[in-house]
Amino acid sequence: MFVFVEGDPLVTEHFGPGKQLMRSLRMPAKFSIIMITLLIPLMMLLYLYVNKANADIDFAKNERVGVEYHAQVNPIMDAVLQHRGQALLRLLQVEDKALTDEAAKTADSGIASLDKQLQAADPYQLKAILAKVKDAWTAAQQGTYTETAQITEKYTKVNDALVEMRRQISESSSLALDPDVDSYYLMTAATDKLPTMTANLAPLRGLVAYVAAYQDKADSTRTRIAAFSALIKRDRADAKRCARSSRTSESRRDEETGFEGV
Repeated sequence: MFVFVEGDPLVTEHFGPGKQLMRSLRMPAKFSIIMITLLIPLMMLLYLYVNKANADIDFAKNERVGVEYHAQVNPIMDAVLQHRGQALLRLLQVEDKALTDEAAKTADSGIASLDKQLQAADPYQLKAILAKVKDAWTAAQQGTYTETAQITEKYTKVNDALVEMRRQISESSSLALDPDVDSYYLMTAATDKLPTMTANLAPLRGLVAYVAAYQDKADSTRTRIAAFSALIKRDRADAKRCARSSRTSESRRDEETGFEGV
């Protein structure tokens, strides 16, 4: 422990100029110096706080835009899956033409609306992906199908393009990069894992229905059924992992803050 006393050379060397300055100034000047000395760190802290608050606001705004884009893509994806199911039922000669037309109308309307919006502004660089969606969707609608493999090929291209668009939206809007761990896993499950699993369920359901109607086709479709089943198991495991991680993170946060729930 060091004790500084008056006349100590170290004190004189380091604090001497300051003492002389303060002795030579009048009280108003002294108070001004003290106030400035205190205000500088306070202003710096205020600047950092405001800068962080503005960054958080911009982050939240970007996420909201991403959610709005997802809300536009979801009906398109659902309509494509419905149209795909009806294409399979057409092979079984039990197609509901009204549902096919409704799905086509919903998908066309959603794609046209999204295209119009992207012409005005494309913050997430979605135009090229939307072009893939339109090309694949047109090919799927105009296809003539005589077996399930053809349906799977055409509609999988549409679905893959839509999944690519969802991922681009999630990454560009920071929905998939949320700094809160529980929110990150929740968004990943909602915008990636669950839609992917749903998209893989559609062809699997169709293949099973096709085999049930034409049992002589069982051997030729067994490999594809096994492949889609494996994909669904993978997607389900990923979704469960996201949900488990989100709950764990939330519980840990509650323990740290002392929150016990209502």
